[in-house]
Amino acid sequence: MSKKVNGYRNYLGQKNNMEALDFGKYNFYIWASYGLTFLVLIWNIVIPMLEKKKLIKDIKRRNYLNNNGSNNPDLDNMNEKPQ
Repeated sequence: MSKKVNGYRNYLGQKNNMEALDFGKYNFYIWASYGLTFLVLIWNIVIPMLEKKKLIKDIKRRNYLNNNGSNNPDLDNMNEKPQ
């Protein structure tokens, strides 16, 4: 159990929950690492969604060209980078 000094404390020993978010002189480093981690997680969600959308658009375009009798191979490689 935690000590009881100048009022009630929670099970971690803080007077309020905001004390649990204070890391003293390490605040900047800890909150920066939380922020960077959050950005990487968001990046890992957004980028595959954008790639999927691009892939579906490319597949639809290729199907349209193939179904409408396009025999021009240059049209199928429009989005590919030259080697």
